[in-house]
Amino acid sequence: MQDQYVVPDNNAKWTGVTNLFNEANASTGNTLYINFTSGYKSLIFGIPSITTVSNNINPRINTYFTTNTYGRYGIIPMDFVDATRAQLIVESNF
Repeated sequence: MQDQYVVPDNNAKWTGVTNLFNEANASTGNTLYINFTSGYKSLIFGIPSITTVSNNINPRINTYFTTNTYGRYGIIPMDFVDATRAQLIVESNF
């Protein structure tokens, strides 16, 4: 499971996400993978900003599943999913 929900660095978050995607896809066992792409970045006075993370990570998910069209990737909870992103992920299962 990957669940870095406080995200000081979007690139590090994305590395964690893709590492678990790769591990899940390479797995031949019965392990259930949960890969949280959601998170927040603390801004001024500790005010959380969810969109600072989602606006960076979500387009990367679209790109990832445009290239990786088939595989086993587990459960992917995320903030602000849209129909296009959901469809890309669902289609990777067939």
